[in-house]
Amino acid sequence: MSGFTDSGIIQKWQLFTKFEIEGREIFTGKSPNLGNGLNDLYVSLRYIYLAKEVLKYMGINLQFNSNFEYSADIHDFLGKICQVIYGQNKYTAVEIDGNPSCVIIADDQLSNIDILANVTEATSIKFEQQLAHAVNIFGVKITMPKLVHIFTKVKPRLVGDINSIIPNQEVSVEWVPEDDCQYIINVMT
Repeated sequence: MSGFTDSGIIQKWQLFTKFEIEGREIFTGKSPNLGNGLNDLYVSLRYIYLAKEVLKYMGINLQFNSNFEYSADIHDFLGKICQVIYGQNKYTAVEIDGNPSCVIIADDQLSNIDILANVTEATSIKFEQQLAHAVNIFGVKITMPKLVHIFTKVKPRLVGDINSIIPNQEVSVEWVPEDDCQYIINVMT
């Protein structure tokens, strides 16, 4: 059986099996071509695995419900949480996808703007997630742990014309990573 992708190209998936007892091969086999069905099965099984791992980390014992639904966004989000849980949470400067940014409010004397505009040494910054994400897992809404994003060596770059900033104005700040910057994601405790 063959499946067609959106581009019309035939996808062929085949399941290979091998059964061994004490290192001795007892049985081998392969399925006919399964089209995209095998990929869909893999993605569903991976979602179940990711959900169970996150729930185990959170200390939540949730009964499996075979009548579940999920989206690609939830699947990816659970995958990112699992990466953090398993210590796959550190990235180099070249692996950072876009520079972090934030908005600050200029103080009355613009001293915070002056300080940021004159920074010469890289610094470490930390962004703490303010809102918790609630995710539907096996039919139950679960609040996910909040994340902390740390950039070890960045310099601020004020966005826009800094000479026209007035007190109490919102000012965008982009944090530019140095070559040896690390991006670390942790679960907030």
